[in-house]
Amino acid sequence: MIPSDLFNWSLAIGLAWAVFVFFIPIDRWLAKLIGRALTSDLEKRVAVLEQRLNKEEDHTNVTPSENSGS
Repeated sequence: MIPSDLFNWSLAIGLAWAVFVFFIPIDRWLAKLIGRALTSDLEKRVAVLEQRLNKEEDHTNVTPSENSGS
């Protein structure tokens, strides 16, 4: 091996290590952020649906005295 080959190999190994060390944690961090965003959107949707359900239950839970009209 000539010195330039050693330099190229060390550069390739160094870059591979940098990708492994820096980009994999960033990928995990982005996945967590996306998961949190999706979870918060889902929680908001569930809250809206629960409010709608509660409103519908309030309208359907009418006592007989209210239905008689007298």
